[in-house]
Amino acid sequence: MTAVPEFTVIIPTHNHARLLPYAVHSVLAQTLESFELVVIGDGVGDDTRDVVADLSRNNKQITFVDRPKSPRTGEPYRHKELLRRDTPYVTYLSDDDLLLPDHLEHTREMLATHDLVHGFGLHVDATGSLVLELVDLGQQWFRQGELEHTSYVSLTAMGHTMAAYRRLPYGWRTTPPGKFTDHYMFQQFLSDPACRVSTLRRPTALKFPLIFRRTWTDDEREREIAMWASRLSDERGRVTLLCEVINLLHHQAISSVHALEMIAATRTWRLRNRLVALRRLMQR
Repeated sequence: MTAVPEFTVIIPTHNHARLLPYAVHSVLAQTLESFELVVIGDGVGDDTRDVVADLSRNNKQITFVDRPKSPRTGEPYRHKELLRRDTPYVTYLSDDDLLLPDHLEHTREMLATHDLVHGFGLHVDATGSLVLELVDLGQQWFRQGELEHTSYVSLTAMGHTMAAYRRLPYGWRTTPPGKFTDHYMFQQFLSDPACRVSTLRRPTALKFPLIFRRTWTDDEREREIAMWASRLSDERGRVTLLCEVINLLHHQAISSVHALEMIAATRTWRLRNRLVALRRLMQR
């Protein structure tokens, strides 16, 4: 009897045949080896079919689900595949992003005490610079913002328990026009007050948002992801990445302190402090 893997990793794909192998290899390089990888084709071409056939030829961990193009991003296909599985944990990866080798390890650690986790929020902009998005779904005000209007969440590095998924009223479903697919799904989780949510405490994935690369050629995109994949495959490269993230955090912290000092120096803020002090005197 085959043992049930700990993780189901889902990669939805449509038309990124040249980028998909890098995403897949970043999953196969995980230090936690108890996983199955499900590549869900949403109206793919023969080029993608050929790529997945090559990747899965000698690897039983990879399953390819080939489906017709859906109205959005194949959300119902994801739902159907999850209902067929008994793995305790689920995580996702966009077909043009990369996971660091310890992603599954850290996600499992967080899911031991949470139902849903969000990625650390690290992406590469069009100039090749790292950008850190300060997201913490563990904070109630941030969670409430995601429920009401904001959308900082993304599919890559999203993780949840299978038990929490099965408690949802719908699960993955076709997203209405005008809404982001990933945000729509996160809101379903976040609408349950009992859902324990957090954000990963270290970078375990690297995103390459398409919004900054719409005019790029396939050659340009592949050169970029190949360079980063090579860098992340080397321990020294990963250490350098963590150092760069620490520098980003330090810079953002200093910028926040400077902004607060600028506010404190304004006449309006000084007047506000005087009024607060006066009120305290009157209450004595």
